Amino acid sequence: MGCCCLTKWTGHHCSVCHQAFADLGMFDKHQDVDYGRSPRIICANPQSLGLVQASNGTWTTPEGALSISRASELGRSRRKSADASPGD
Repeated sequence: MGCCCLTKWTGHHCSVCHQAFADLGMFDKHQDVDYGRSPRIICANPQSLGLVQASNGTWTTPEGALSISRASELGRSRRKSADASPGD
């Protein structure tokens, strides 16, 4: 089942708060689920869990954000190198 929002997201997307998380454990940790109450799902603010928002918009650990940032920089560097190469 997809989300109705039009947000472009990466990772594990929450259809309640529309935030994306780098892994399923972080996603699960941010939700308080109790089917005996209304609302059934209450989402915690990711920052209150010690998470940071990475350059790609996903919530992750500070270490994970650094890895995502480095991977993005490496990808940009490779694209620039390929663009600068003369065509055959």
